[in-house]
Amino acid sequence: MRIRDATLDDIPALVDLGRLFHEESCYRDTEFDPVKSANFGIAFIDQPATKFLKIAEDDKTGIYGMYVGEIIDYYFGNALVSVDYLFYIRPEKRGGLAASALIKEFEKWSFKNGVVEVLPMSSTNINQKLVQGLYERLGYQTIGQVFSKRR
Repeated sequence: MRIRDATLDDIPALVDLGRLFHEESCYRDTEFDPVKSANFGIAFIDQPATKFLKIAEDDKTGIYGMYVGEIIDYYFGNALVSVDYLFYIRPEKRGGLAASALIKEFEKWSFKNGVVEVLPMSSTNINQKLVQGLYERLGYQTIGQVFSKRR
């Protein structure tokens, strides 16, 4: 397992991984746009000071995990907080060290860049209890809930 920064050459593989994520998530019935997904990834690669995109890979599988987040201001003040947008590991690669390694890399990057709080969330309904347990084992506390009402 290797954890590294994503590069522009990784975009096709990241879009494919994003498609798997989409198909497994509660958003599977919503359109997946590969061009928009690619542009999203490119924006994160092009702005490493405030945007984070790291991947997990190995020689056999290639890219099998990714973590995407960024640093923003709190809406009520000027302190910095980091939030995530996408955290995904291929199902057959879950249970290893990649998930916790990606989270720790995001946390390290966040604090190095001046955030006062790391606020990951999970809204995809993929293994909710396992994801919660993983974050809690890494020292995070559950502080809220996500609500959804779909049409």
